Amino acid sequence: MDKQFFQDFLMLSQAHTIATLAILCVVFYALKKMRDIKINFSLRMLFALLMGLGFGFALQYLANFPDAEEASNILWYSETKHWFAFVSSVFVAFIKMLVVPLVSICIIKVIIEIDKNIKISSLLGISLFWILFSTAIAATLGIFLGYSFDLGSNFA
Repeated sequence: MDKQFFQDFLMLSQAHTIATLAILCVVFYALKKMRDIKINFSLRMLFALLMGLGFGFALQYLANFPDAEEASNILWYSETKHWFAFVSSVFVAFIKMLVVPLVSICIIKVIIEIDKNIKISSLLGISLFWILFSTAIAATLGIFLGYSFDLGSNFA
């Protein structure tokens, strides 16, 4: 019963999984310490990128560079993948939570600090132009890439 709880619910049944999560926690702690001693944000991101690349390569190496079918049969690898997916989904959810209030506050700040000599109609016209222009570029690029890579051909 205990093994099934750790394997199916917590996904911590293998020593490799626990060691991988411990290393991930050490990397997070190192990033926090780097922030505490006021290391530049760019250097911290470069450190995190290099650690992530090295960590990913090390995990692939320990699993003997499996393909998708072999990877699903390696229990510790599958558990680690699920834990990393959980951490990354929480991170992305936090970023999504921050975007709307941040953009709203920035828009309100710009409106409050607007110069009295600027015509609002011309400002709105220019803003609307750039929004529509960037949307048109994104749509054109999306359609071009969709046709180039034949996206959606399996859905019909």
